[in-house]
Amino acid sequence: MVARVKCRHAISLLLGALLPTLASAESAPSAPPVGSAERDAPARPLTLLAAAQEATRTNQGLLVSRLDARRAALNVPATHGAFLPLLRVSTTASDLKGPRTALPDVRALDGKAEVRYESPFGTQAGVAVTHRMADETPTSLMPPNPSRGAGVSLDVTQPILQGAGRAGTGSALREAEVEARLQGALYLQTLDDFLAEVDAAYWDLALAQADVEIRTRSRDRARTQADETNENIRRGLLATTEAYIVEESLDSFEQALVEAEETRAQAASRLSRLLELPPGTDVTATESLSTAGGAESAPPPLTAAVETALAQSPALHGARLALEREHVRLAYTEDRALPTLDLSATLALNGFADGTAGAFGDLSTSRNRALTAGLLFSLPLLPDGQDAAVERGRLAVAQQVAGLSRAETDLRYKLADTLRARAAHGKGLTLARQVVKLSELKLTAERQKYQSGLSTLADVVRFQRELDQALLDEQRALRSLRDDETHLLSLEGALHTARGLTLDDEAAP
Repeated sequence: MVARVKCRHAISLLLGALLPTLASAESAPSAPPVGSAERDAPARPLTLLAAAQEATRTNQGLLVSRLDARRAALNVPATHGAFLPLLRVSTTASDLKGPRTALPDVRALDGKAEVRYESPFGTQAGVAVTHRMADETPTSLMPPNPSRGAGVSLDVTQPILQGAGRAGTGSALREAEVEARLQGALYLQTLDDFLAEVDAAYWDLALAQADVEIRTRSRDRARTQADETNENIRRGLLATTEAYIVEESLDSFEQALVEAEETRAQAASRLSRLLELPPGTDVTATESLSTAGGAESAPPPLTAAVETALAQSPALHGARLALEREHVRLAYTEDRALPTLDLSATLALNGFADGTAGAFGDLSTSRNRALTAGLLFSLPLLPDGQDAAVERGRLAVAQQVAGLSRAETDLRYKLADTLRARAAHGKGLTLARQVVKLSELKLTAERQKYQSGLSTLADVVRFQRELDQALLDEQRALRSLRDDETHLLSLEGALHTARGLTLDDEAAP
């Protein structure tokens, strides 16, 4: 009996010396991840903002969408080019010979300069100046003519029915303007979707890094327990069977750490791919999930979130612009279904003299003028499919109206679901932190019982594993809140702004 008491007293003293060592191992800085010394890839520590901005600059998939937006923007001035004044200059030399008694031989040089303009409203106008230098041989029937001629003319054509307004000729310009804004909205939507993917990859890496740190502490703690236990078995203070418990614990924690390291490597590879970095780049997240930020702040009310999203969501803005584009196309189609009725008028002044100056001076007398005006009407005699085209355009408008209404309804539901999930995840984080505190208290109490001989080493190891799991559950709860924050910003159309990016910043590749 005395020997048994002495043995228990020796074990108590041993545990009193061992447990402080274990506690210090928990609070000590985490050891480098397994295999980190063997990595020869360059380290790339990144904040979330740096990762988002670098990925936006380098990702080739996003570059394609950005170039689409630029092409649509350049299509506006290109379309404007069809409605700019056009200068046309021509010169013609002629040598005409005819019967000597009827027609004179003529050698002439004719020049013409004309400016023409077609407005987006269908009006066409032109101003022309002509000059003629001729050398004519007189005949018995035709006396000599002045050798110089000049002319000025103005002609105007105004559609009255088809093509008479902006829905006619100008529809191409309106559609180009709407299309440019639409592509800009679609690019912002693509940008927000891409940034949400970058956020998810970044926080997955942060979670994997936290898991590695927790598993590393567990492995180091198990290694210390194994060393201490083996030393005390060698001294005869513990039974040989105690080594089985600590060895099994060490192998289990080593295996968990290997799996955590592989998960971290996969998360780093995913983020590297989004950033278009060389394969094998050792990307690390410098921001932890527990860093103070917007994820744990109070969420906005649903009404405020809906109001913000309806005002600035790129998806909704794109749906509205798609509807506007269909209205423009319908107006053009309806215009094409009208008969053609054009009013045209021309005023011309001519001058003749022996010299160039005299010919142009003769214009001021208005003695030789010509004024013409007329109407042109045309109407298909047989159906030409315009009625079907108009009906098809109306159906396209109705389709876009229904799509816009559906998009607004979906947005309201997604916002409500996101805010509800965020509130639930906030409560889950509070409970997870309480579980961590309780797990720490349970482990402390179990160590004290073990020190008093009322528990076993297997129970202490089990409580240590439960604490590790509680710490990991806390990190996962934070991860869910980060997802909610990203999703809410994306629905509100503010994710690119929150990451320091705007459409103007990304207009150029």
